[in-house]
Amino acid sequence: MNGRMVVMAPPAQPGAGALPGSLGALDELRRKLTELHALVDRLAGEQASLLVATAAPSQRAGAASRKLLSAPEVAELLGLGESTVRRMMRDGDLASVKIGAARRVRQEDLDAYMDRQAADGARP
Repeated sequence: MNGRMVVMAPPAQPGAGALPGSLGALDELRRKLTELHALVDRLAGEQASLLVATAAPSQRAGAASRKLLSAPEVAELLGLGESTVRRMMRDGDLASVKIGAARRVRQEDLDAYMDRQAADGARP
């Protein structure tokens, strides 16, 4: 071969180097999903506000006293993770109402849940 030395790299292993990029992509998807959840929660809150604003005056008086809480708000009040609260809402352990694509918990439903937990001697 013309007296030149040829150095060849070892063949690449299938899938080599794919893992770090995949983990980065997974982290990016998680971040975007968290952003989407926050956006859906914000939009559902705005939708609820519009529903209250367009309701008849007699309905508005009662609605003003009923607070709707998002999953992050409930999670903070109960000292639980947001995913745990979403699971409780999905499984029916914590009553919730659906507004658009989001779920909200009425303050009185959260109070009832906490009363049941206290009566059972269990931790929320």
